[in-house]
Amino acid sequence: ENKTIEIHETLKKPSITFKNTGDISADDHGAVSLQVGENNIAEEDAIGMGVDIKVKDIVVKGNMGSHSSITADSVEIKGKTHKTSMIKAKDAIVNIHSGTLSADVAQVNRVEIGKVLSKLTKIHDVFSGSVDSDEVHVVNVHKFSTITATKSMYIENILGNENVFKISSVGGKKDAMALQHIKSEVLLTEQELNREMNKFEEMKKIIHEQAKIVETIKEKVKNFRKRNAPIPVAFKTKQIQIKESIANFHKQRAKIDRLEKDIVDKKDMIQSVQSSILDASIYIGNIHDTASEDANFVEFHLSEPKRVLKTTVSAFSSYSLVMEDDQFKIKKSKAM
Repeated sequence: ENKTIEIHETLKKPSITFKNTGDISADDHGAVSLQVGENNIAEEDAIGMGVDIKVKDIVVKGNMGSHSSITADSVEIKGKTHKTSMIKAKDAIVNIHSGTLSADVAQVNRVEIGKVLSKLTKIHDVFSGSVDSDEVHVVNVHKFSTITATKSMYIENILGNENVFKISSVGGKKDAMALQHIKSEVLLTEQELNREMNKFEEMKKIIHEQAKIVETIKEKVKNFRKRNAPIPVAFKTKQIQIKESIANFHKQRAKIDRLEKDIVDKKDMIQSVQSSILDASIYIGNIHDTASEDANFVEFHLSEPKRVLKTTVSAFSSYSLVMEDDQFKIKKSKAM
């Protein structure tokens, strides 16, 4: 049976399972807080398999089970999150994280194969995790992890290999989708421009042929006027048709100019998004004996044109991207 508990102020439960409790949702207008678990973190899940919780604030003194989810302003998990669990919050504090966490501000003690998506991130240890943040600070990176930032990254210690420290010119899925939308618009506009240019070239040929006819008509009209003879209707009709062709020709040229400007404007938008990468930086601190400089990498990802600049890490070094001779290059500087 699909059960939902609605709460409006404060609720304390030793554990929540779908069988015994069902999903929990709260009135958005209430000052709602939820505490789950006993004082001592139990081995079993405080939030059971498949439970969805929506509250204002929640503290979980235990673990999150498989396929469970939490949506809240403030989340604190004192145990461990399952690899299939999901958390969405403004502020999140997690002890051991293996699921997917989306937050404005995230503090995680230990990431184990988990994914963290946030604006501001502080993590103590990362093991085979994925972090995507505007600004990120990690104390210890162990192995097989990908840390991505759009503004700044600070890595205190590298203790293992096959880690990638990445600066992206696009921040998060939303920005990536927006940029992809602009790129798609550029492509469609370029295709339309090609079609209109083909029409324009055909019209140009017609205008060129009509120019010859115009000269012939002018001479014949002169002769008719010298003889005070009426000008044939066919001549007048042809003149009107030629004037219309010339007017359409100029309209087509104006349309092409608008399309070309639209393409330039959209490409400028793409470049303005990418230019922020020049302000981003990565700091790498100590590289321990258990790690190798040649097996850990710094990357800068450009969006237009799509390109990756890559180098190996060095201890106590900062990395940024600079523009030299109209080319992006990685700049490394040793910390003092």
